[in-house]
Amino acid sequence: YWMYKFRNVTQGDEITQGQDRTRLQVYFQPALMAGGTIPSVICTILWTFYGHKIASMLRSLAALVLLGLVFAIFAIFTQINTDSWQTGFFALTVILLMMNSAGVATFQMSSVILIAKLPPSYMFCYLIGQNGTVLTTSLQLVAVAVTNNSITSGLIYFTAGTTLITISLMFVMIARRSHVFRYYEVENIKDKHAEHIKFDEMKKLIVQLWPVLVVIGILFFTFSFVHPSITTLVESEYAYEKTAWTRKF
Repeated sequence: YWMYKFRNVTQGDEITQGQDRTRLQVYFQPALMAGGTIPSVICTILWTFYGHKIASMLRSLAALVLLGLVFAIFAIFTQINTDSWQTGFFALTVILLMMNSAGVATFQMSSVILIAKLPPSYMFCYLIGQNGTVLTTSLQLVAVAVTNNSITSGLIYFTAGTTLITISLMFVMIARRSHVFRYYEVENIKDKHAEHIKFDEMKKLIVQLWPVLVVIGILFFTFSFVHPSITTLVESEYAYEKTAWTRKF
């Protein structure tokens, strides 16, 4: 879908590949990586030091609303012809992706705080579901497999995403009124007045964990230099064969 949106419009609906990709097609994945990482890191740092000032449940609900709006906007733009302003649409897409990344980081941090107050089995299910990405991957495959049209594929994916986020928001609203949440005092107001980690304590932790942090930093930056800027340019051996498999997957 994104390769179609940023294709060479002088060649009609044909999606250029390999060395024939347009500048925006080549830059999209690196921009996606940067636009996703930077807001996530900033939100993680901010919520670590100032998260106690805003209730975790409120942050979770606000993040879900933001994610739903972003996906809804993406779904709307699948039906809008952006060929005449591809660069502007590229910039708008990156901004929306940054908002999406900030929403995801906020929701993940807030939901972990809430789930940590429940029995360990809840956290286990949460981590398995979060790291498995079975649902999102399956949704991507279905969106590509059911149609040959890039626009329709994008519409299916973003509409389904908007629907799932809306359902999740409804479930959170229902769960916060459940007997389980009330029994474990998931939304305990006293947490706002509890002691929170200070900057000096954070520095002591960094000094103690610096070898691990250095290794993680090296791995992250090494990985960033290669993916996705280089890996997205790699082509399959049979990429130019006109088969359904090479065309879609």
